[in-house]
Amino acid sequence: MDITAIARVAHEVNRAYCLALGDKSQPAWEDAPDWQRSSAIAGVVFHLRNPNADASASHESWMRQKLEDGWTYGPTKIPALKQHPCIVPFEQLPREQQAKDFIFRAVVHALRGEIMSTDQQIEQEIQVKGLTAPRVTPADIEANIAEEYYVTAASALKGTPGESSPPLKLLTFCILVLKNGFTVTGESAARQNAVQKMWPLMGYHLRQMLHEQELQKRPPYSPPYTTDVP
Repeated sequence: MDITAIARVAHEVNRAYCLALGDKSQPAWEDAPDWQRSSAIAGVVFHLRNPNADASASHESWMRQKLEDGWTYGPTKIPALKQHPCIVPFEQLPREQQAKDFIFRAVVHALRGEIMSTDQQIEQEIQVKGLTAPRVTPADIEANIAEEYYVTAASALKGTPGESSPPLKLLTFCILVLKNGFTVTGESAARQNAVQKMWPLMGYHLRQMLHEQELQKRPPYSPPYTTDVP
């Protein structure tokens, strides 16, 4: 099962949920426009790379993508005008709309074990599908690791009774020092877990950079012209 297959399942589950609410506007996956399929695929990638993201983070990611694609808020969904009623903060969504984010996340997590893709494979699939929006890549992750250390729980407890504990000798921690001096840690599958913690950090950094670039493009503010009346 690949990313597209998971996106298809998530889309069809959402369509069934919408039908249960009396909303018959959702097309089948095969009939869905490209923008709708791409949105579902992007949602799957978001959760694969941010496994601890909750439903509200899922909505924020979706809304950010929509805004970057030129969509705006509108009281009704009008794809031709790029208007959508759900372009509001998560807490302002009706409960039945919030439920969609919970359901989407649950589907991705239920099927993530079937995909068995590495970050590199996910990136290759993203490129094949032409999803070229600015994003953090596995190469960006690796390039931002300045130092890498491994310790066992037993060695960290040197001088205490825990130093000789056989289970603690098997528990390994990975410590990654990033170029900016920040550290992330991982345990068990140590390095993989530490790297997973880097995705949201670098995603935030990328978003901040894009925001600053957008601000630089805007014309400087000029106050309204006024004249002094004697």
